[in-house]
Amino acid sequence: MKKILTLMLAAGMSAAAWAQVTVPATLAIPDADAFASWTVIDDNAATSPNTWSYNSGDAQYAEDTKNAANDWLISPAVTLEAGVTYNIDYYVVQRSSYSSDKQMYAITVGDAASVAAQSTILAKNESFSSKLYSKQTCTFIPSATGTYYLGVHVYSKAWMGNFGFQKFEISKATVYPAQITDLTVEAGEAGALSAKLSFTAPSKSNYGGALESLTGVKVMRGTEQIADLPATVGQAMTYTDETLTAAGTYKYSVLAYNADGDAPGTATQVTSPWIGKDTPKAVTNLTGIAAETQVSLTWDAPTEGTHGGYIDPASVTYRITRDGTVIATSWQGELPYVDTVDGLAKYKYTVYPTYDEKEGSSATVTVAAGGAFTIPYSENFDSADTFDFFTSFNPAFSKLWTYNSSKKLAQYWGGTDVDAWLITPSIKMEAGKTYKLSFSTGLENAVSSNNYKNLHVSVGAGTTAEAQGNEIFNEQITSALMATKEVYFTVPNDGSYNVGFRVLGQSSAYAIFLDNILIEESVVTPGVATDLAVQPAAAGALKATVKWTNPAVDKAGNALESISRVDVIRGDFVIASLDAPEVGSQSQIEDEVDAAGNYTYSVVAYLNDAAGDAATVTSPWIGQDTPTGVSELVLADAEGLPYIAWSAPVAGVHGGYINTDALTYRIVRNPDNTVVDDACATVYFTDYSELPLANYSYTVYAADGDLESEGVTSNAVIFGGALELPYVADMTDADHMALWTIVDNNNDGYGWVYKNNELQYTSFKKADDYAFTPPFHTQAGTHKLTYKVKGYSYRYSDEYEVVVASAPVAGNESNLMDADYFEVIESVDANALQSSMYSEREVEYELPVSGIYYIGFHNKSQDSWGVYVGSTKVEITDPKPDPSTSISDIAAGACRYDKATQTIAVDGTASVTVNAVNGMNVLAADNVDGAVSVSHLASGIYVAQVTIAGKLHVIKFVK
Repeated sequence: MKKILTLMLAAGMSAAAWAQVTVPATLAIPDADAFASWTVIDDNAATSPNTWSYNSGDAQYAEDTKNAANDWLISPAVTLEAGVTYNIDYYVVQRSSYSSDKQMYAITVGDAASVAAQSTILAKNESFSSKLYSKQTCTFIPSATGTYYLGVHVYSKAWMGNFGFQKFEISKATVYPAQITDLTVEAGEAGALSAKLSFTAPSKSNYGGALESLTGVKVMRGTEQIADLPATVGQAMTYTDETLTAAGTYKYSVLAYNADGDAPGTATQVTSPWIGKDTPKAVTNLTGIAAETQVSLTWDAPTEGTHGGYIDPASVTYRITRDGTVIATSWQGELPYVDTVDGLAKYKYTVYPTYDEKEGSSATVTVAAGGAFTIPYSENFDSADTFDFFTSFNPAFSKLWTYNSSKKLAQYWGGTDVDAWLITPSIKMEAGKTYKLSFSTGLENAVSSNNYKNLHVSVGAGTTAEAQGNEIFNEQITSALMATKEVYFTVPNDGSYNVGFRVLGQSSAYAIFLDNILIEESVVTPGVATDLAVQPAAAGALKATVKWTNPAVDKAGNALESISRVDVIRGDFVIASLDAPEVGSQSQIEDEVDAAGNYTYSVVAYLNDAAGDAATVTSPWIGQDTPTGVSELVLADAEGLPYIAWSAPVAGVHGGYINTDALTYRIVRNPDNTVVDDACATVYFTDYSELPLANYSYTVYAADGDLESEGVTSNAVIFGGALELPYVADMTDADHMALWTIVDNNNDGYGWVYKNNELQYTSFKKADDYAFTPPFHTQAGTHKLTYKVKGYSYRYSDEYEVVVASAPVAGNESNLMDADYFEVIESVDANALQSSMYSEREVEYELPVSGIYYIGFHNKSQDSWGVYVGSTKVEITDPKPDPSTSISDIAAGACRYDKATQTIAVDGTASVTVNAVNGMNVLAADNVDGAVSVSHLASGIYVAQVTIAGKLHVIKFVK
């Protein structure tokens, strides 16, 4: 709700009377009657009763300790003229003893005494804190002549103290021109001593309103007035200062004024560009190229002055010095500038540009000239002085090769995509000779591949990229260890040559190093033989064929006319020499070894007595190899008997030959370490031994004659006589607990473990894991399982179930083929145990026939916290006679294996597939009516999948 209170000064006074107030005017509140002429609007009356009221000579808003203010005090009407600038002074005070209290208010104006009309904000303060009345000022320029109302809107936060308002004082403001804001200065053409000023006379007043009158403008250079120009409002103006006497930069400002005075504030001062003729900048890209005793200097001439001012490039002359001695005082001409020197040395050239008798900064280049070095040439960078003989440039980036004084070597770093050259001084070389270049290189940091550098090396007659046309080396440097690189080369003609080292492409902030450069004459030797290969003889024979291609070029890449001989070396012994083989042709020898193995062969070509580099290769395995271990070794329960099957090895340990048709197998049973067969000729084996109850595995060794593989051990399965009931596991005997079977059915690496005299499962993941008791023998009837169990805590325990099965396998379709009987006898929901203390549970269940069974605990939690199983007891409480069926008959139902007829019998029409225990499909038949024969299958364990009327039946049988 909005509360509006308008009180009249006297009962007979009308609102029209107040509209006659004209400027200058004071709208004050000296007494209650005057306050009654103001309009009070309580814009938040619904939430706060506090609003403006009269208070001993002023108006006051009293603080609300709970709600923010939103209250208006609007003045009586006052008549204002369009386009006139009015100063509005107002007086306000903060009444609070706390310095942190801040008032928030706005001064507004509108054409009515309403909140909606008070839309123009003249002033705003959201942190007002003066404890004494403070005079504040704002201005207003009406857009139309008429009646206006001034407002005080307080919107302070709760509990900010009282806010007082005393009066408005309204007067017409004295109006001056605004400051000029677009002054620009141009230098005179061709170095003339003049400056052209351009600007616009103001069209606004200092208050931002339209400017009605303007007398002129004053032009200032620095603090000196140099012109007074008549001006009109908004006039575009120019002025040229032609009173300058010296070149330089000058500061200009322009000040507008009218009859009332100058524009208030400080005029914007603009610094001119360089006026007059400037001093030339230094030359750029100064290079020196040496050719014997002549040095050619080139550079890019300056095109502007040091201060950005005018120069005439055609009038620039150059003073040139060599090692401080002037060799040209005011040179002008076509580049290059050519100088002749006497004696091999480093020469320092300095070039100074001059224009209008003003000499600019210098540029310097050091050039090694006066002749060439001779072979052998070496550089180990022990002194920084020798680095100056090298030429360095990088057209792709600003960084150059530099001298590292602490490591005493050359280095390059920086950039990301570079072309950094370092070129040696000239070196005399002769055509027809072979030269060997060696150097050391490495990286400052090789941790990241980003720091690797691509190093190229070339030879050419000059120190430019264009002259370095013969690339002789290209390698990515990837190590922080300094390594020596070698390369051979020749030159086409007698003369002076340079060797260039170039980092191209990828770079980083870590350096590549270069050191120990050596160029020396080398004996001509053949290149390296290619295509060297060794082919072992068949069937494990102790023989091999060595083949290669003879070199066609020498080390330096020049064509060979002949080869004196080629030696073939096995290990350290020469096993064959071929005299004068044809250049570039293929050659081969036959070699016979004493024992099977891998051998190192080398081929070395000779020119006279000078040996080339060896081509070397390590042979494949020669001779008979040792078999690898068997694969896919699986141990299964075949009607109570251990049955193992595996895949035979097909290769040797070293990739060599084995006779797969002659393999035999030595089989060792664990844990009793008994050899059950020392020459098994098949890839399966059934152990018919009478076994005590234990956890068994088998280790199989493959043998090819006297060579036997490493043993491979199968999975472990419990075999032996089953236990009789009652069965009790008190969890205190680790050897006995080893007879339990653990199945990690989801293959996640987590499973039940025996620890601290209990079975534990904790994974904090989705679980699908079984723990099975040892097998126990019982008869048909009622049985009881008693076991102790607890959860992870009173809040969290796992979902699990208890099963009884004829084999220790998981209860899903892919594994039920290994269990003739599988039944869930108890299911426990997640968090149902509600205790971390052991409690005892009992489960009664029926078994249909006599046989061997297992009890299994299956953790099937979606998010396992933990479940723990303690002492466990299995007993029969109500024995019953056996029915005529077997466990297999109960499971198979509509299909079964008939051992007498060696068939799979089916009721009705079916499709049948049979797989061996290793998963290989051995039979597939559709539309089987009554039975399908399996008599053709070898002895072993098989799994049959029979589909009858759309339902899958799985049976396991031993043939």
